[in-house]
Amino acid sequence: MLKRIKLKIIIISILLFSYSNAEEIKLSCKGIHTSKNFPLGENIKEIKYEEDLLLDTTKKRLFWLNITQFHTLDDGTITEAHKPLVFKDLTPTNLIQFYDENENAIFFGNAYVNNKLYSMEQFMKLDLSSVPSSTTLATYSYGINKETFNIDKQLQTESASLPIINFECSSKIN
Repeated sequence: MLKRIKLKIIIISILLFSYSNAEEIKLSCKGIHTSKNFPLGENIKEIKYEEDLLLDTTKKRLFWLNITQFHTLDDGTITEAHKPLVFKDLTPTNLIQFYDENENAIFFGNAYVNNKLYSMEQFMKLDLSSVPSSTTLATYSYGINKETFNIDKQLQTESASLPIINFECSSKIN
């Protein structure tokens, strides 16, 4: 019995050590919003979000790999909210830039002003008080829990701040 416990502790330690030293970790994440929590739109009962991401822990980079979204309607019908976004390569187009880190989490984010990409640091320094009303703004923020690899995602636009999506993620070392 004691040998089994020691063996389990050794295996868990090896797994945790290998994850913490991994260079690239693929994250498969799922989140959900339901109409019980807040209004989702006409006839929408729930929205399911699925994202695959690649976390490079050495270079502190996060890439979108796949993004899908499904709506479950009040009658039970499931529809795609948009065609899946699939990124075949790791490029600046699908890079979510490093923003900050603490002992529990690492944060990434992008900001877009009139479709021009800014890091979160650059965006925070912009003076947005004098921009025309026709300016389009969008920010994507990802907070990744270092222990569980679960993600909190926040999307904000010039006209709305959407509720945080709490993703539960499974991880796989590449």
